[in-house]
Amino acid sequence: MQRIHQTAALLFIVGSAFVVWEALNLDYYSKLGPGAGFFPFWLGLFFGCCHLSGLSKCPEIRQTQRGSLPSWGGGTGRIVSILVALVILVGS
Repeated sequence: MQRIHQTAALLFIVGSAFVVWEALNLDYYSKLGPGAGFFPFWLGLFFGCCHLSGLSKCPEIRQTQRGSLPSWGGGTGRIVSILVALVILVGS
C-alpha cells in the first residue's frame, strides 16, 4: 500500500469519526421511528470500520502483528464473518 493510500484511509477514518460525533448531537430515535441521527451514526461507524480494515492490510502495519493474527484457511474466515454480520443484522 502506498503512502498516499494510507494517508487517504486515515483522513477517511477521521472524517467518519467526525460524522459519528456530530450524529450523537442529533436525535437517535423518535416516537415515529429512527431519528435524524440514526443513519449518520451507523454509516459513519460502518465507513470508519471499512477504512480501518483496509488500513490494517498495509504490510508495514501488519508486520508487528504477524504472530498474533490467527491463520484462517481458505474461505473459512469469510464465511464466519458473513454469518456473524447476518446474526448482528437480524438481532438489531
